[in-house]
Amino acid sequence: MKTLTKLIAVIIIVGLYACGGGGEKGKSGASSEKPAPKAEPSASAGGEDDVKLQQYIVKGKEIYKTYCLACHQAEGQGLAKLYPPLAKSDFLAANPDKAACGVRNGQFEPITVNGVKYTQVMPPIPTLSDLEIAEVITYVSNSWGNSAGLISVKQVTEWLNNCEKQ
Repeated sequence: MKTLTKLIAVIIIVGLYACGGGGEKGKSGASSEKPAPKAEPSASAGGEDDVKLQQYIVKGKEIYKTYCLACHQAEGQGLAKLYPPLAKSDFLAANPDKAACGVRNGQFEPITVNGVKYTQVMPPIPTLSDLEIAEVITYVSNSWGNSAGLISVKQVTEWLNNCEKQ
């Protein structure tokens, strides 16, 4: 039994490390009295915003592979009841601001995604720039059944300046 307990502890530690663990704690899951800001959809088909959207998606995918894939998986399906799905995520669609804050500061409060409550801590990634966070949020917000359009660095900077602190 002690061996099983040790094995589970090692798996949890490796999982947290693989997901980019460590860093300062922050709180981004608390409910807010004002409605969550929405991502701005791409302005014109074939326009400059579409080019920028594609650039953000390409760069965001690389960031996702480095920092997010181990927990949220290759197709954004999450991992059982440990890590929430990003694919067709109602939480992501309704709370892109909280997603950005969660990337920067970590997610320490429970969240509900597609009707399932998740309590696993998401470690912060304070080393990512506002631009990199905009790119990775744009990527996940436009992959696996999500279609939010471009998440601008200006939006992300504003959201990050207003993150709720723990």
